[in-house]
Amino acid sequence: MDIAERKDMLMTVHLPHNNKPEGMKRMERILNDDKSGSKYNRKKILVDHNVEETIEKTLDLGLWAGLSVYPISKLSPGRAMKIIKKYGAERIMIHSAADWGISDPLSVPLTAREMRKEGGFSINDIEKVTFYNAYEFFRQSPRFTWKP
Repeated sequence: MDIAERKDMLMTVHLPHNNKPEGMKRMERILNDDKSGSKYNRKKILVDHNVEETIEKTLDLGLWAGLSVYPISKLSPGRAMKIIKKYGAERIMIHSAADWGISDPLSVPLTAREMRKEGGFSINDIEKVTFYNAYEFFRQSPRFTWKP
């Protein structure tokens, strides 16, 4: 984190697969170790793999929050939707992967479809969590030059 801060780079912190709340507590200790609270630019930190027990702390600390939507091992679309409904769409992004476990690279559009079907989510909120929040985070990097 110190290297990324010194080079003014974005950071992604992955919460552990197990015991995510403990990982979040460790992250909070690191961020609060500096008495001024300004050692790290929190607008440039994404905490990934949030769940119900970690999302509030991530957002309260002023960090970006990633929600990993997987069919089995992480968040289902329904769980992700409940988190977004409770905490809003600001600084939250959903994503999927095709990695070590059972996954579905189409989890993001499937979640967006479910958000639309369920109602209670504006088109703006759906677009924020599926695209624009990620764009806002990554465009902080001078190396990110793509524009929608």
